[in-house]
Amino acid sequence: MILPNKKGDFIMDCSIFDRVYAGMLKSASEFQTGNQDETIEYHFDPQLEKVVSKYHLTDVAGQGPDSQKIVRMVEWMTQHCFHNGEFDNHIEPCAEKLLEFSFDQGKENGINCLSLSIALTECLLGLGICARAMSIMPMSPYDRDNHVVCEAYARDLGKWIMVDPTYGGYITDEQGNILNLMEMRECLSNRQTLCYSKNYNYNGDKVDPEWLNIYYAKDLFYLQCDKIQGYHTSKMENNPRLTFAPIGFDAKEHMKNHLDFVMDEHKDDKSWDESFRQRIFQRLDAVSLCYQHPKILYQEPKS
Repeated sequence: MILPNKKGDFIMDCSIFDRVYAGMLKSASEFQTGNQDETIEYHFDPQLEKVVSKYHLTDVAGQGPDSQKIVRMVEWMTQHCFHNGEFDNHIEPCAEKLLEFSFDQGKENGINCLSLSIALTECLLGLGICARAMSIMPMSPYDRDNHVVCEAYARDLGKWIMVDPTYGGYITDEQGNILNLMEMRECLSNRQTLCYSKNYNYNGDKVDPEWLNIYYAKDLFYLQCDKIQGYHTSKMENNPRLTFAPIGFDAKEHMKNHLDFVMDEHKDDKSWDESFRQRIFQRLDAVSLCYQHPKILYQEPKS
């Protein structure tokens, strides 16, 4: 809710976090089960060595445990690549091409959260650190926005941690433990405090923690990622889209309702005619959503 303050300026009523988004997460805490033997594959493809060499990523990551290397890498990514939510994904979705387009090229060559997360994931894999691009999705089909982040496995911590290349940082609980997405979701659902790393920023500007709480709570209703993570795997055939959704939630129906909503918004655009709609829905029908329980996300990756 947006309310005017005493000066007449409009501010966000952050109680929406408690009343709506945190409540939705709390009431949808049980997740659908799938094949418990399913695993995510992490490919350390030789093509990634080119990116590691060109951008001196071994030096960027530095010495020390994985957790420190992961944090240095997400901070490096944000320092050199701007975020642009209007980026149209016209660049080939791999670190080599995305960094070639965006690295130190200013705001006009900014890329979106999906592209930033793909680039960071491939850079980490090139350094021998298991990582994946994770889509976090809202419950409402009328929401035009979702978010994509990176999760990486820190061997020194024995766990997966979330780093967000849009904001250049990570999130901890009040005890200082770096959180993964499901731990963030649980904290938000219980209205517990999230602590943002000191370098959390948006294109160099500070970000309001209360706004971030709302944003993450809105988008953490369900999760998705590709089964195979590696060089250019987002466009790979036979790479199932793993979906981690609360019990009773139909992700494909949600996607169809969202497309109907978007189509209705473009009803005056002749390029969005009925034949275009049918092509989009046929493509959606061909998408295979493989439901899994989130616990497979947080297993120790196989070597």
